[in-house]
Amino acid sequence: MVISGAICGIAGFLAVAGASHTISTSTAGGRGFTAIIIAWLAKFNSFVMILISALIVFLERGAIEIASQFQLNDYVSEMITGIILFFILGSEFFINYKIKMRASKFRGGSK
Repeated sequence: MVISGAICGIAGFLAVAGASHTISTSTAGGRGFTAIIIAWLAKFNSFVMILISALIVFLERGAIEIASQFQLNDYVSEMITGIILFFILGSEFFINYKIKMRASKFRGGSK
């Protein structure tokens, strides 16, 4: 954990120090939200995170290619990726939290 934290700290330092020597909204580029989604889908298993992150990159690059083939805006590829991830996370939620109907305690007439 300490080594991975140090590597992330060095990477963050290089990202900030290399470009404009300031922290702005474009420094991270939305990587934090993608990392949260990957960690949640992998259920915090580090080996599965590698596979899921590769699939997410494949999905994002495919969406960019689709948007460029149909001469669409760059934001369309982000929308395609977001919609797909939304449905994946929604289905994951309903798989984990199943709705179970319970039988009523009182059967028959009202009392």
